[in-house]
Amino acid sequence: MAENAGFEMLVTTDQRLRYQQNLEGLRLAIFVLGRGNWPEIMPYVREIVSTINGIKGPGVYFFPIPPPK
Repeated sequence: MAENAGFEMLVTTDQRLRYQQNLEGLRLAIFVLGRGNWPEIMPYVREIVSTINGIKGPGVYFFPIPPPK
């Protein structure tokens, strides 16, 4: 549905998506964040945006976020 709606990227925190869905042949990029909790993601927003801006083409991309200390 996302592809048909014209989206080029899906950003998710679902790290198991690639095992739950058949992603072969997708025309959009899937960007997976390594954490699902906003306070853990927030310190990395600039790096995340920079990484997203550098993505060219479809595929599954993972952005690791270390556990809090």
